[in-house]
Amino acid sequence: MKVERLLAMIIKLLNTNRITAKKLAEEFEVSVRTIQRDIESINLAGIPIVSYKGSNGGYGILEEYKISTGLFNDVEYELLLTALNGVYKTYDDNQLKQIIEKLTSIKSNGNVQQTSPVWLDFGGWGPTEKRKEKINMIKQSIESNKVIAFQYIDINGSYTEREIEPVTLILKINKWYVYAFCKLRNEYRLFKLGRMQNMKRTSKPIEQENEENMKAFTSTIVKWLPSN
Repeated sequence: MKVERLLAMIIKLLNTNRITAKKLAEEFEVSVRTIQRDIESINLAGIPIVSYKGSNGGYGILEEYKISTGLFNDVEYELLLTALNGVYKTYDDNQLKQIIEKLTSIKSNGNVQQTSPVWLDFGGWGPTEKRKEKINMIKQSIESNKVIAFQYIDINGSYTEREIEPVTLILKINKWYVYAFCKLRNEYRLFKLGRMQNMKRTSKPIEQENEENMKAFTSTIVKWLPSN
């Protein structure tokens, strides 16, 4: 928890010019003394934190230490953040969130405003919670090498019981698919998440070697979508 708090504090300090120990303590739900010890730890790690006195005092990262903003201009930053935020609306991933926070912290001390005339949202219409649950379950199954079981509905409304060994998630336009080895059909296929019902992760390990099949999939992706 301390490491996560220290990282969050660094991002917070990059996003603001100055902030008091009291406000940091309130935000992270710890004592002022704990914040002071954390500031010392950050300093020892090589990130120079400056203490400012007076009514406008507080802590801040030394300006000379902050990353130069010359890599992108204002329009490029807005476009990049617009695209990333659009993806984040449908792909609720912690690493993606951290990238957005880091990019925001680099530009103008975090004072980046959404002024782009384009609004990007890669999610579908309606509630998103069930879709996010499916995406997270598939992602966890890929990471842990576990088989997924579910009921699949075809275009005629017929149900089949399926077990798959997931390889990768795919977002095309505003529809999510999973590329996986289907144990019922004994071949690799694309499954539309909207047609997958009663999904659950099993304890069965993935048996297929996916590297070569991913190469084949990547080279033929323009031919999609095969029927299921």
